[in-house]
Amino acid sequence: MLIPISTFRKVYPTADEVKHGAPQAYPKLLDQAVDQIREVLGAAGGTCRSEGRTIFSIATAEQQVEEFHNIVGKVALATVGAEFHRLAGGAASA
Repeated sequence: MLIPISTFRKVYPTADEVKHGAPQAYPKLLDQAVDQIREVLGAAGGTCRSEGRTIFSIATAEQQVEEFHNIVGKVALATVGAEFHRLAGGAASA
């Protein structure tokens, strides 16, 4: 679903972020497309004036999948660690 940003702001006045998607038709042009998107967003006011840094991020589908796997891996590690701690603690107190 596509809606104008002005409509989005009326419907969601407290939203502090928006996700835009850009379909990738030509994989060989990905770097060029990312550069163009970064240029357009920067020209559209995508920088924090007081700090001079960008206030948006760009991630490819591949980067999003990698981030998802990193998060799932950390959750799995924490779960195994907590279970090990529970079992070790239970054995020590028996």
